[in-house]
Amino acid sequence: MNKVKNCFIKIGTWFKNHAPSKRRIIQLYAALLYNANIKGFITGRIFKGETKNVCVPGLNCYSCPGAVGSCPLGALQNALNSSNKTVPYYMLGIILLFGVTLARTICGFLCPIGMLQELLYKIKTPKIKKSKVTYILSFFKWVVLIVFVLAIPIGFSFAGYADPGFCKYFCPAGTFGGGFMLLINPNNTDMFDMLGVLFSWKTALLFVFIVMCIFMYRFFCRFFCPLGLIYGLFNRFSLIGVVVNKSKCSDCSLCVNACKMDIRKVGDMECINCGECITVCPENAITWKGSKIFLHKNQLDAIDSHIKIDIISTLPRIEGTQEVETNAETKVETVEVTEVSNKPLSDKKLRKLLLKTNAENLQIAAELNDFDEIINKLSKALNNEELQLNQKEIERLTSKINKYQLKKETAQAKFDKNLTVINEIKEKLGVEITTEKVKEKLPLYDKKKTKIFFICLFSALSIATAGALIYYNFIDGVTPPTTEPTISEPTTEGPTNPDIPTPVDKLTSVGQIPNSFSVELYNSSIPTYDYKYDQFDGKIKIFNFWATWCGPCVHELPYFNEFYKNYKDQIEIVAICNSYELKSDVQEYIDTNFAGYEIQFAHDNEGDAVFQALGGKDAIPHTVILDENNVCQYVATKSMTYEQLEEIVVPLLNK
Repeated sequence: MNKVKNCFIKIGTWFKNHAPSKRRIIQLYAALLYNANIKGFITGRIFKGETKNVCVPGLNCYSCPGAVGSCPLGALQNALNSSNKTVPYYMLGIILLFGVTLARTICGFLCPIGMLQELLYKIKTPKIKKSKVTYILSFFKWVVLIVFVLAIPIGFSFAGYADPGFCKYFCPAGTFGGGFMLLINPNNTDMFDMLGVLFSWKTALLFVFIVMCIFMYRFFCRFFCPLGLIYGLFNRFSLIGVVVNKSKCSDCSLCVNACKMDIRKVGDMECINCGECITVCPENAITWKGSKIFLHKNQLDAIDSHIKIDIISTLPRIEGTQEVETNAETKVETVEVTEVSNKPLSDKKLRKLLLKTNAENLQIAAELNDFDEIINKLSKALNNEELQLNQKEIERLTSKINKYQLKKETAQAKFDKNLTVINEIKEKLGVEITTEKVKEKLPLYDKKKTKIFFICLFSALSIATAGALIYYNFIDGVTPPTTEPTISEPTTEGPTNPDIPTPVDKLTSVGQIPNSFSVELYNSSIPTYDYKYDQFDGKIKIFNFWATWCGPCVHELPYFNEFYKNYKDQIEIVAICNSYELKSDVQEYIDTNFAGYEIQFAHDNEGDAVFQALGGKDAIPHTVILDENNVCQYVATKSMTYEQLEEIVVPLLNK
């Protein structure tokens, strides 16, 4: 019975020690809310509902099958692609709103990519710690922002092309969420034809990011993420985030040293407002903005009555604490530096070094104590005759004792070296250090109030997440039951060729005849282009689906126009634009960039109905080629060249 009881105790202890933090739970909620369209991962289709017009705060690819909103960076680049016509006020306003309310709290709590990086970092490997080099490298985010997010989209917009530089060449979220999450689905095997050098480059880049995130904390966030950089500009002014009470701060730098990001002070541009520094601060000087209502009454009294220290001219007192964990119990040490004589500001760095070194020695002292206990236990086991150890077990215990003895000697050497530094600084500054044990650290927040707050918060998040999952997977965009395809009535007595197959509502492969459709034309004396499955004019029909924001689409249209000029008597080419674009914008784009083109430009019906009917899924450019009998001879989602068109169409002309 005791064994069963102990087993349950061990299991409970394990779950307690490995339970996710409140921040991790919020991160999971955010990731699920951003990607609530779970059925998209099953069908391999991208959600295109109304909420896709709204940006989520964190980095989450628009093209991810589960995404129910847009990525701020993707939307910003899309807006900048039209910057030759208008200023992207909408996107600038959205980013400003996110910045002034949450700033980099979004990075710490609401970004799925940030959470994935933290989970990768948990893999047990040697870690690369922050240093002056990593701090300098953190400025590379400016290069990514200026070149890929701003310069490339704006530059190409004036050249008449849409090129979202960051999404296209750099973003790992797009490669993982919008690339691999679509490609692994069996329904998207035809997308492999679209892959090329660019996808290989982004895959290699993603691999580098994944590997480096295992060894370095938030590798992508720290050195490459332009969204984090933009939000970081608002850290100082945001409504939510961490803030330091300078009147209580002892300038011990424990918060900076404990932080894995490249911060210089709490709340600067590199701070992701994770709040982990709050528990490290010995003076309870770090709190959440606007959280005074949750503070313990002792902390409220301290804040109201504390006298601010003027550190510009003198530093009359410096204090700091260091928490030390041992196997037996948790001890809290207070290091107090009492001023013997006022010193000028030039000694500030020495004072910081003094506190930092002394705090480090407190930690080493605890480690030495642990090593002594472990060595003593192993020695007792080795000398215990009742255990009747064999030679192999004796060698194993001896090896362990030697290993911990070596660790103890290394730690002792570090302790002695630090002690020398401490004594030298004490003598130079003329200060004394007194170390005394503190029974307990005063609580920062009122437990009852914070418990009620988090109960309400997680209840609201649970309701919102459940509602989103139900709405996106069972209400919005639910496909009707499968029925027999609706066949258009023939406009004549029937097809002239009895061997022609029955038309289908949705083209899926070569050899099928697509059903009839009609689309509105641009720049034409005829208002619509009408395709009838039972009318055979002997011409090859080419339908190309494109969009003004699609770089590969715009790049290949000149090939289609040139090909039409050379074979205009034998073929028809209709370039059908995405229905989600405004007709006026498309008209202006055609007039500016494709004036004089002889191919017919058309606008797709609502919901990209024709695109869907002709085998389109979630990617463009998409091309369909029908022979003289309206039978599909080619359907693919990939870029085309003049030579490829000639290779496919010319044999059909020579039948």
